[in-house]
Amino acid sequence: MAVEGKDGSGQTTLIDRLTDGLSGMNVRLSVGKEPTDGPFGSPIRAALTHRLKIDLNTLQLGFSADRSDDLNKEGGVIDLLKKGYLRLEDRWFWSTIAYAFASDLDVDYFMAMQSKFPIPDLTIYLDVPVDACLERMKESRLKFDLFETGERLEKVDKGYRSLLDKYPEQFRIIDGTLSPDLVYSRASTFIEAHEKYERCRIFDSGDSGDRVRP
Repeated sequence: MAVEGKDGSGQTTLIDRLTDGLSGMNVRLSVGKEPTDGPFGSPIRAALTHRLKIDLNTLQLGFSADRSDDLNKEGGVIDLLKKGYLRLEDRWFWSTIAYAFASDLDVDYFMAMQSKFPIPDLTIYLDVPVDACLERMKESRLKFDLFETGERLEKVDKGYRSLLDKYPEQFRIIDGTLSPDLVYSRASTFIEAHEKYERCRIFDSGDSGDRVRP
C-alpha cells in the first residue's frame, strides 16, 4: 500500500500516523520511504538537496534503481510480504511518472519501466492545491528540494492528474486540506476495508504488532 502526493501534501505526516495506528492494532507492518537509506537512495537525496548535480533523467532512473534494490534485496519488501507483513510506502512508482512528467522526460519510457514493479494493492492520493503545499513547506522547511517550486509543483500536479484520470481504479483520493485527524481517519478506513488488512493482523493476544522500518 502506498501514500502519494505532491511535496508538501502531508504524506509523511500521514505515514507516521498510520504507522502508530496500525501497529497498535496488531498489524505486522513494514514501512518504507522513497528515496530509501540504501546505496541508491543517498545520491538521490544529495541531488534533491542540491549537494550533487545530476541530470533529471538520471535522477528518475536512480529512483527506479533504488526501488528495485528495496524490493529484491535480502530482507527487502518481497521477503517481508512473503512473511505476511503489510507494506506501507511513502511514495511508490506513481511518483516517478508524475515527476518525469514535471521534468519533461519521456513518460512512456518511464511508464514501461515501472511495469516491472508490483502495483500497490491500495494507493491513497492526498489532494492538496499547489499554493497550500508551498505555504506548508515555507512554514516547516529552511531549504527547498529540487522540485519544491511553484512552477515545478504545478507540473507535478498535472502529472498526478493524468494518472488519476487514466487509472482511477488504482487510487483513493483524500482531501489533504482537511485536519490531520480527518485525513488519518479516512485513510484508516480505506486500509481496514482492504482484504490484505485482516491477513496481516496478529490474533494471538499474547503477541503485539511487529513494526519494521528501514
